[in-house]
Amino acid sequence: MIPVEIIVGSGNSSEREALRKMLANDITYIADRGYSCFRLFDDILRAQAHLIFRVKDNLTIDDIIESLSMSLPKSVQFLFTDVSDQLIRYKSDPHKNIYRLVYFRVGKEVYHILTDRRDLSTFQIITLYAYRWQIELFFRFLKRTMTGIHLINNYPNGITIQFCSMLISALLQLKMKQDIAWQQQDHEQIIDNDSGCGNQETFSHPYQFFAMIGKKLKHFWKIGIYWLRNGR
Repeated sequence: MIPVEIIVGSGNSSEREALRKMLANDITYIADRGYSCFRLFDDILRAQAHLIFRVKDNLTIDDIIESLSMSLPKSVQFLFTDVSDQLIRYKSDPHKNIYRLVYFRVGKEVYHILTDRRDLSTFQIITLYAYRWQIELFFRFLKRTMTGIHLINNYPNGITIQFCSMLISALLQLKMKQDIAWQQQDHEQIIDNDSGCGNQETFSHPYQFFAMIGKKLKHFWKIGIYWLRNGR
């Protein structure tokens, strides 16, 4: 959930080309339908990287090679319907690569999630794609919370400086919030210990925040409205 790279381009820059510049070995890239392109998929595989992309609904499957076994946790089965998990080859793919296609519905919304990862479960693929929403929240954060929608300078160097300044400010703000959370947690633990019912589990300082995310993930991860419309 932490941005690691930003490429500043022109107003009509290609996001697919920007992704190509970022490709690195053993990284799994997650993207929406706007990135769907067989040439890009092949470039990712040739870079020995991985993909989890939502693809368009109208792509014609040339061959279903294998139907994979799948299982969803009982707690989410009411949310996902018509789930399938198959190894397929697309008719219009000039590279004739074999991909894994996870299909499901959330309410009236249909999802086709394409990946080369065969080591993950069906639900893990679905969950990882859902994490893509983090980038949308990040853009909203930069534009609204950090007022990045108004550019101070229209030149690439000026834009880079502005966004780096916003990120530094955001990191300092996050660090302050983490320190406050850690101090509050330490204070509560002292009170618990004084009452004789303290928690014996402790975390080293660099990992406390991630431990907190693990316990309270819902406070740090939001998903699209379609995923919540049928929620209970």
